[in-house]
Amino acid sequence: MKLEYRDKLLNSFPKIYPSDFYFECDEGWFDLLFNLSSQIQKYCDEGKCQQVVAQQVKEKFATLRFYHSGGDDYIYELIYEAEAKSADTCEITGGHGILHRKGYYYKTLCKETATLMNFVEVKSKKLFQQ
Repeated sequence: MKLEYRDKLLNSFPKIYPSDFYFECDEGWFDLLFNLSSQIQKYCDEGKCQQVVAQQVKEKFATLRFYHSGGDDYIYELIYEAEAKSADTCEITGGHGILHRKGYYYKTLCKETATLMNFVEVKSKKLFQQ
């Protein structure tokens, strides 16, 4: 993730992200992360659960993963929804994305970005079939 996006998340949500936090995904998922973080912090500020602190935020198997401490079942649901939305969001541009692969590496990308990065669309319903 570009520093300008990283810094906006760190500055906007200092209780969730430590000052040295590193995001292991691209900026196309910035809006997903910003909206998720906003919902999480609002809920925590209302005193409904222990403060959520991000441990790791990354791309894994072409979707967002948000590992954390704190929270409750409602927080887990918010995170699950954001992770599910990432499966339809280009990790690079933030536009509509679908599953693509290059060899054994999978990413959710829009058609244009996939072409530029030499990824091909995964047409099989069996996710990791080569």
